[in-house]
Amino acid sequence: RTQGHNHLLIVAGDFPKLISADYLVTIIRELVAQGFSVAVEVAAQSTVSYLKMVCAGASGVTLYQESYQEEVYIRLHPRGPKMWFDWRLEALERAAEAGIKRLGLGILLGLADPELDIRCLIRHGQYLLDRFPEVKLAFSLPRIHEAPAAFKSEIAVDDETFIRLYCALRFSFPTADLVLSTREPPELRDRLS
Repeated sequence: RTQGHNHLLIVAGDFPKLISADYLVTIIRELVAQGFSVAVEVAAQSTVSYLKMVCAGASGVTLYQESYQEEVYIRLHPRGPKMWFDWRLEALERAAEAGIKRLGLGILLGLADPELDIRCLIRHGQYLLDRFPEVKLAFSLPRIHEAPAAFKSEIAVDDETFIRLYCALRFSFPTADLVLSTREPPELRDRLS
């Protein structure tokens, strides 16, 4: 707060035994009581769980689909809490149904064909706006730059393609927030701002 931050994003991995909706609600309530605007970037939740977060004061949810290409998604998540493609895909709709007003969408560049994924991301965003015209959308396109040795990025996305993908989002959603990762070099971030 002393540095001027009024909005906080709670980020947590997919670890249901430790990161429950009730645990997140406790954190949201405490931060809202201190005067912060709070959003979450956590595992896909049920409508009831999102509603609890809204009642606690959460105003936004960010959840990247990673890839809209189901066969790629399933290959990357063969088991565990992220293995259900449709559950993740429908999470932002459940969040909006619960009353969340800001929805963050994205794909993880380097997993699959970026052109196909950006088209699906745009269709997903448009569907959400058509169904929930009161929501504010935000988009991000994080790129895989480094990964564990056992993981090999299948499709490198160069800077020119990266810029074109952001331009496609801006043309499609003139009023949406476009989020750019600090993992990108400052020169590229300046070029896109």
